[in-house]
Amino acid sequence: MARRNPIAIDKLTSDLEDVLQSELQRFNSENASTLSFPDYDVEQKQRLVGALEGILMGGHDSLTTCNALETLRILSRDRQELEPFVSAALVREVVRHAGLEEEVCQYDVQGARVASGLAEALAVVLEAQKCLCNILYNSPRARDTVSASSTETAILGRIRQGSHLGEVLYFDLRLLFLLTALIPESRQRVKTQDGAALLTDLLCRPTDDRTCIETLKSLFNLVADKDEDAELSLHLVATLQRVLVQSEDEELTSHVVNLLSVLPREALAKLGEDVAPPLLQFLERRMEDPSPEQVSPILHALTEIGRANRPLRRLIKRQVGVHDGL
Repeated sequence: MARRNPIAIDKLTSDLEDVLQSELQRFNSENASTLSFPDYDVEQKQRLVGALEGILMGGHDSLTTCNALETLRILSRDRQELEPFVSAALVREVVRHAGLEEEVCQYDVQGARVASGLAEALAVVLEAQKCLCNILYNSPRARDTVSASSTETAILGRIRQGSHLGEVLYFDLRLLFLLTALIPESRQRVKTQDGAALLTDLLCRPTDDRTCIETLKSLFNLVADKDEDAELSLHLVATLQRVLVQSEDEELTSHVVNLLSVLPREALAKLGEDVAPPLLQFLERRMEDPSPEQVSPILHALTEIGRANRPLRRLIKRQVGVHDGL
């Protein structure tokens, strides 16, 4: 493999947009699939991340900003080397460019932020969201900054607005999943702000399968403790029944099964018989590779449903009589 030319860090302090764009785009193109950067020593990485922070704070045009965020996203794949260089100021800049400052929640398509070009502004928001996903996943230090910024509050506010464009909703939900999975304080704040009810309502809106999957993943984080109120649990079960019956996606069905397995039996008792065929078909497919990882979630869900719901228990036992727990 040909050796890649290192980025010219000195050029990243230029005031000329075309110089910045050319150098950033070259680096991004050459490193589109790169996962680590052993050719950069500690000092070079510090200077590079510092230069990127300066660009993000410098009021550059949308293309330059988007290029800088993409460069940071590529660098943030390197989990071993990321932590020392992720400053609180840098993380706050990424949050700001994602439009997720708590007090501002910038995503008004009529506002000055996007008046100069909607497509360009959306590209910046999306790149910042992707970058933030990497940073959250790979940097415990960055999680403290994001948590202190109450980013999850801004995400919930944007979901309530219901005005997401393009893939912004999908990446907001990916961020929400990471926040609720990795930061207990964020998970608790989402709960106290009726996040589970909001996400359940979101499942009732027309969305694509992958957006639905991210919604289900965040919901699992929120309801796994089984401390939601009875009314919400009933609403969620009814919504999951509809999603399950309509699902033609294996991964989507898998996440519905995971959620059903942690809901209270009082709510599972309200499931209708039309959930049995998709659940049993899913079990049959999983039995083709009968490893515990593949089979345990659906068997647990069927057991819980069978214990809570007598008509479904009889129906399931006719099909899967060998599993005594039903």
